Amino acid sequence: MPKVTIAEKDLTNAEVASFDDYITLIPGTSEKQVGGYEEYFEGNEEGRLGFEARIGGSTVASKMARQLLNLGMTILFVVVDSPETTLADYTNFWEKYSDRGIYNLRFLTAGGYANKSIADAMIKCAGKRGDATALIDVPELGDSGDEEFSGDYVKEFIDSLTDTKISRVIGGKTVTESALKYGAVFTKRVAFSEEEDAWLPGSFAYISCFVKHTERFPDWFAMAGSIRGVLPFTKVKVDYVFSQNEIDKLQPRTLGLDEEEARAANVITEIRPYGNIVWGNRTLCPIKEENNSVGLKASHFLNIRQLCCDIKKHLYRVSRRFTFEPNSDVLWINFKNAITPLLEEMKSGQGIKGYRLVKVETKSKATLQAIIKIIPIEAAEDFDLTVELADSISITE
Repeated sequence: MPKVTIAEKDLTNAEVASFDDYITLIPGTSEKQVGGYEEYFEGNEEGRLGFEARIGGSTVASKMARQLLNLGMTILFVVVDSPETTLADYTNFWEKYSDRGIYNLRFLTAGGYANKSIADAMIKCAGKRGDATALIDVPELGDSGDEEFSGDYVKEFIDSLTDTKISRVIGGKTVTESALKYGAVFTKRVAFSEEEDAWLPGSFAYISCFVKHTERFPDWFAMAGSIRGVLPFTKVKVDYVFSQNEIDKLQPRTLGLDEEEARAANVITEIRPYGNIVWGNRTLCPIKEENNSVGLKASHFLNIRQLCCDIKKHLYRVSRRFTFEPNSDVLWINFKNAITPLLEEMKSGQGIKGYRLVKVETKSKATLQAIIKIIPIEAAEDFDLTVELADSISITE
């Protein structure tokens, strides 16, 4: 029987919106631009060459940017004049970077400049955003020789940081939280074979691990330890090795004697037999006595901070997508359908144990109010093990 068969195959790719959620802000000086200049550079060879052509320079900030571009990180490089003064000014520098609608930032750095005022301004900016992390470096000691670097010096610095309170209006009620949970401290500086004489700050060590190891692992895994805390460079060296006693003091689980609160810092140090690696997964969120109990909570873990950044950035985009749609049951269904895939990915990818989306009834006009409840999975820090000696062992299968 004669017949004509005509088939059609659509081999084109569906248009998928992609977002770069791993953008690092690096402020610094430039040999070729005046202050106030800012530009995004994508993490590839073209981006690095563009950076060389338009920024150049051999400052710590420039070296950080070059290395991170080589690793694949997208950089927002901001040229500033008088960095130590400019970066300490929240209103005239950092405030505009708190705008999530204009700047999609994941990490804030000071480009190698470090002092208390700069750190306070960065933490406030990250806290205002709510979807970024301020990576704080401990200031290097001066040349006077009056003080010696130690774990106590680091503790004194982190304890001095201002606990700025961030207020947000949710459902007609004001909710206040500490901006410190949006900051994390890294110390001490590192160098490696590619640039033997170039010491780069501890924040660089963490970002380099983050950009390298997110090629294989979800970003809600801790970028620390013998697997994901290994820097993607050879011959990594540090100029201070922290003792275990110092690490314990800098990463407490509870309050010490006469302490009303405790804060944490993450170290880059020698951990035998793995070498010089990032060792710590903590934010600056203070440990305090709450409800007659003291201990670690989800907000104390940096990997959970990154997980929350993912969720918040996705919620922001989905909310923008459905703005001005009819506020009906269809909107709630579409909203849930847009959020659920990420939460399912986190559930299957060891980020969360479970989740629940709850629509909240509200009298506010033109408002969709919801609560996204998650049960996060923190990274293991301690192992409590016992070796028992016995005359016999009963084995059951």
